[in-house]
Amino acid sequence: MRSSAKKGLYDWISQQNADFVCLQEIKAQPEQLLDSVYHPDGFECYLHAGERKGYSGTAIYSRVTADNCQKGYDEEVSYSEGRYLRLDIANLTIICLYLPSGRSSEDRQAIKMSSLQSLYGELQALKQTGRQLVVCGDWNMCHRRDDLKNWQANQRKPGFLEEERAWLDRLTAELGMVDAFRDLTQGAGHYTWWSQRSRAKETNAGWRLDYHMINPGLRHRIKRVTIYRELNFSDHVPVLLELDGDLDELSHQSGW
Repeated sequence: MRSSAKKGLYDWISQQNADFVCLQEIKAQPEQLLDSVYHPDGFECYLHAGERKGYSGTAIYSRVTADNCQKGYDEEVSYSEGRYLRLDIANLTIICLYLPSGRSSEDRQAIKMSSLQSLYGELQALKQTGRQLVVCGDWNMCHRRDDLKNWQANQRKPGFLEEERAWLDRLTAELGMVDAFRDLTQGAGHYTWWSQRSRAKETNAGWRLDYHMINPGLRHRIKRVTIYRELNFSDHVPVLLELDGDLDELSHQSGW
């Protein structure tokens, strides 16, 4: 958050007519975010900072006061590393998610897979409540070959492992959740993250790691999903989801 603020993130946020802004890997503690720049007019700021300073964490800026704020789910790193932040507004749930990458070691990949197993149960329980649901986050995984440029070279690397893709298959096929971007846009070349090495962004050798997953009841309301590449706030770029209907209407309907 602090580095991106210097690159114009909050000026950009002030120009968006967004009801919610979800940030992942904020790398900041609440006491480091007291400056007014981190509290833009018209938004309430909800934070889930990681215990380790300068590492991980999630945040949601909301135009409305949440009825409930949940930090973490039934999985240790979702709490200690600030990787899951949930807001409930009437019958609408917004989740800001930052999954572990698994790239640093086999142990971290094992933690990632454990996180996925627990997360599935969390989302399954939310489905049973009938709530409208938007999960916005850095999933640190690609689902299909079209979601990364060099898929052949990365089939045995975290982020495109068979077991990760199988989990995403379950999320969509069994749980019924909808990848909002892919519901409107097919084909390769649409990425949200690029390595900072080897001119990856210049050559568009990227990965689509950042998704909005929504309940099927919102599918007919998807108006637009945009990957915003014009400005550089970090090695990820924003993904904008626009739904038909105002917030009050959406938050008072059954989701499934």
